[in-house]
Amino acid sequence: MSNQPKIGVALVGTGFGQKIHLPGFSHHPRTEVVAVYNRDLGKAKAIADANNIPYADNNLERIVSLPEVDGVSISTPPFLHYDMGKMVLEAGKHLLLEKPMNMNANETKELYHLAAAKGLVAIADFEFRFIPAWQLLAEYLQQGYVGKTRFIKIDWLVVSRANPERPWNWYSRKHMGGGALGAVGSHAFDYINWLFGPVRRLCGHLSCAIPERPDPVSGGVLKPVDADDTCMIMLELTDGTTCQLSISSVTYQGRGHWVEVYG
Repeated sequence: MSNQPKIGVALVGTGFGQKIHLPGFSHHPRTEVVAVYNRDLGKAKAIADANNIPYADNNLERIVSLPEVDGVSISTPPFLHYDMGKMVLEAGKHLLLEKPMNMNANETKELYHLAAAKGLVAIADFEFRFIPAWQLLAEYLQQGYVGKTRFIKIDWLVVSRANPERPWNWYSRKHMGGGALGAVGSHAFDYINWLFGPVRRLCGHLSCAIPERPDPVSGGVLKPVDADDTCMIMLELTDGTTCQLSISSVTYQGRGHWVEVYG
């Protein structure tokens, strides 16, 4: 593997991208972060200098035109994904796109077809498929370890946004792609399909337990939150198996992320 050429990656999005994507690409022997984008050029340069990244820019078009860039990792807020993803693919670069991928399915389909037409890889960051423990679970299920699956119960109950003082930002706004369903429910829908099969039908209820949060840009003025922080979803798979999915990002003492399979 050491004799194979490295894949040059541009990092677009320096919040989650700097915290999660950058260490991952730095650790892997086949990838190297060669450029970083932030709309604030000073921030981009600071991150580049701190991590020995050769290029920093606040212009995405210049970033994707760099010959050293083979692929681009996008972890900006979801409402920016479509335009950025399209620019990346049109420049002939591979694309790793954080979830939720776009604001609607049609945008995602368009990026998929664009990548296919250009012979490029465009993939969502559904990392559970690549975690050894989850891969082992998939093997057990394929081997019939639980027999015929009768019921699936998924809880994703965390404390990440339980503090009402957590600042108001794009995540608080539904039209910008905020909310727990897109943030973690997208993972659940992916691994349900991977581990158990397609969904035939579903119903759900989304709600917001903390309807206001302080905006630090406006001196702490409380602003309305319309993105969901709590979701209750019931699903029926194509083989008739029932599944219950409970999500909340505002649960003090929440039990965390659990998948229970009953057969």
